Amino acid sequence: MLTQAFDFGRYEVLEELGRGAMGVVYRARERELDRVVALKLIRTGRVATPDAVERFVAEARLAAQASHTGVVQVFDAGEHSGQRFLAMELIDGPSLSDELARRRIPHDEAAALFAKLARAVHHLHALGMVHRDLKPSNVMLAGPDARPRVTDFGLATTSRRAEGADEEVLAGTPGYMSPEQLGVGADAVGPTSDVYALGVMLFEVATGQQPFAADSLEQVLMRSFGGRFDRPRAVDRKVPRKLEAIILKAMERKPANRYPTADALAEDLDRFVAGTPIDAGKGGVASAVRIYARRHVALAVRLCALSAFFLVAVVNRALGYVDDAFLLMLGATVAVWGGITWALDQVVHRSPLWPRVWCVVDAALVTRVILLLGGVRSSLVLLYPLLILSVGLWSRARLVWFATLATALGYAALVVESHLVRTELARPVDEHVVFAAVLLATAGLTIVHLRRFEAVRRLYARS
Repeated sequence: MLTQAFDFGRYEVLEELGRGAMGVVYRARERELDRVVALKLIRTGRVATPDAVERFVAEARLAAQASHTGVVQVFDAGEHSGQRFLAMELIDGPSLSDELARRRIPHDEAAALFAKLARAVHHLHALGMVHRDLKPSNVMLAGPDARPRVTDFGLATTSRRAEGADEEVLAGTPGYMSPEQLGVGADAVGPTSDVYALGVMLFEVATGQQPFAADSLEQVLMRSFGGRFDRPRAVDRKVPRKLEAIILKAMERKPANRYPTADALAEDLDRFVAGTPIDAGKGGVASAVRIYARRHVALAVRLCALSAFFLVAVVNRALGYVDDAFLLMLGATVAVWGGITWALDQVVHRSPLWPRVWCVVDAALVTRVILLLGGVRSSLVLLYPLLILSVGLWSRARLVWFATLATALGYAALVVESHLVRTELARPVDEHVVFAAVLLATAGLTIVHLRRFEAVRRLYARS
């Protein structure tokens, strides 16, 4: 920390305001103009790599292009005694992060604030810039009206560069990064990535809780990577439904389903404040179901599978292949399974224990259904590898292995039952060995597809 003032070129450095991974920001006075500024210096040492210096220079160039009341103004940039510096407008006000630590912002006030913030971000987009690191600590609240001002362009880039450089995709802050920044899917990082971050921030302001909050960095990334979060009104029932709809649209997993521009988000927030109909949520029931399914992928996959399975049973009953008693027993099993699945989905991310419980329940109920439909010789044993694949939706390698063990035990129970009860239907030993190999291969392939997420986790664990 700074204990006394010192000279830095034409600036008199007065006090330290804060520091990050790469830069230190000071309050300083520019002697010639007698102007107080925020002076940002790149930190010396191992962080001052050529790439870090290049990013620092890029920040100066990009920020200098912006001319908007919602963007912190850059006055000067250069080098003194071998050290890069950036002189910026000094904002005498807290950051949005500081303000959130002090109080809960009312919903109407939050919507009005984010409408202004979104328009400032839209100005950056109009210049061809993508910020990529929007978060409460990078938003300053200036003046008596607490107008939001975007700052810290250390990760900003042009839209063209973001689309053409894979090494840029993983830059950002965990918990605020869009799925495409985490490498989910084939979508390029672009302006809608900032729209997603605005949605995450608005969620945090509206509910008092980050959507992907967790106890560890790994869990934050896992929840972000999987796109799993509670609806704002599930966190706080006081959040207005229209504001919730706006947040969910901004945080859509696919960029094409979000607001097309930050300005479109600002306009919908203005409509919310004015009490007029908003654009978000106009898709009706189908749109609501789609949004719910995308945020509850594991639940949606299982419920769709169970519905299709029971529909096949109904068709078989109509064709006379099964009787009413069997259909009733199977329907009861499917209904219980669906109810348990919904209940587990509500608590699955509250403790590491619940996903394992879900795996055991699924394996046990799959085994029960197979027993009803012919035992180990039934083609429905293929549900076991499908169950392993579905567990991969949680993006947790250890859970995949746990599910593999649970399914293997379920299959072993079928084998034992076939020998003790249906001896005439028992499969040869070599077929059991082959099927066990199929389970292991399914788990292995699922793990391979999770390695990219693990690479992201390790990247941020080192940072």
